Amino acid sequence: MKDVRNNKRKRNKYRNIVAICCGLAGAAIGISFNTSGVFYTPVSENLGILRGAFSMHMTIFTLVMATASLSVPKIMKIIPYKVTLITSVLIVTVTTAMMGMARNIVMFYVLGAVRGLFNAMFSIAPISIIINRWFIRKNGLVMSVVFSISGLVGVFVSPVLAMIIEKWGWETGYFVKAGILFCLALPAMIYKFKVNPLEEQFKPYGEDIPEEYSKKNFDKEKKEDAGNINVEKASYTKLTFKSILLFTSFICLLTGFPQHFPGYSASLGYRNSMGAILLSAGMMGNIISKLLVGILSDRIGASRATAVLLISNLSGIIFLITANTFFYLAVGAFLFGSCYGIGAVALSLLTRRFFGIEKYIVLFPIITFLSNAGSALSLSIIGFIYDFSGSYMLAFVFSLVIIGISTIFLGIAIVERRKIITN
Repeated sequence: MKDVRNNKRKRNKYRNIVAICCGLAGAAIGISFNTSGVFYTPVSENLGILRGAFSMHMTIFTLVMATASLSVPKIMKIIPYKVTLITSVLIVTVTTAMMGMARNIVMFYVLGAVRGLFNAMFSIAPISIIINRWFIRKNGLVMSVVFSISGLVGVFVSPVLAMIIEKWGWETGYFVKAGILFCLALPAMIYKFKVNPLEEQFKPYGEDIPEEYSKKNFDKEKKEDAGNINVEKASYTKLTFKSILLFTSFICLLTGFPQHFPGYSASLGYRNSMGAILLSAGMMGNIISKLLVGILSDRIGASRATAVLLISNLSGIIFLITANTFFYLAVGAFLFGSCYGIGAVALSLLTRRFFGIEKYIVLFPIITFLSNAGSALSLSIIGFIYDFSGSYMLAFVFSLVIIGISTIFLGIAIVERRKIITN
């Protein structure tokens, strides 16, 4: 009877960890980032500023968050994570609400920097560390489920915020945005948990499984793990490492584009509410791609799963460029949303697969930094391309080039990895 109670307690604990991570992903990514696009056009038009200049506040937000993410592992060791979490969520909530009171671009930039600094403390880096500590088996699936929630939040909240902005103004939109963010993060703030399960006398889920995924893939995984050697000791491993860094830097230049879907929709003559639907379609692609990449990774490997998302992203661009009806625009937006699956989930799985769990904790904050930096730059790059060309077509060409370059670097990393395995 006691064993039954203990097993039930363990199952509930693992489920609760997944649930609070879902809430944090929804708050830090789904609200802070994925809903920002619905504000670009109304705020820039109301204040009489360029879209690129206004979207720069999200560039600052993301760059500061990227830089702060590098310090997350150290901060998590020095300060109890619950203290960091509560403090950060409260500050981000207040500064998000203050966006509704800003009346000049400098204020938006300052608030963007503060939000980015503290948002990093409960975003991709800490969430990934928690998941990798708590889950050995089904790691890819848990990653997918957690980070897909950020897209789900974008799907439902973006149209709501767009409706609020149309009816009561963008100022009220920011107040509502802050309230939703706080509610999503609240379970993690009040639920008792540790980053390391051993501190609570729990074992990571699946610790008794000899390999990370399944017995069926034991030999394959064992071979691949042979490549988890020190990047300082082998030149070809350095090339793999550099290729993954470059792949990350380039592919994440795409992740800011969906936030400009409302602007692209407006440039084609559609209402702001229709643009929000386009953004929601992108967020649906976000959800599906994050779920899909984790499941595919467990079955066919992280590299092939990432290739599937690259093909989806390419198809999305083609649809967006050639669409002659809103339906096909929505299809293109949905397919393009797969870029989020690469940035939030595939990069984590690739890092784990190429460099192993021990190096993951050291290397993934660097990957996260480059990922966020790419996202930050793309937000402004796309905005300024439109401001100075009067069209988003050049931005789509830019995206096609980025996919081509990214595919080359991923291919180099895969080839080098195979050399390690065969030798």
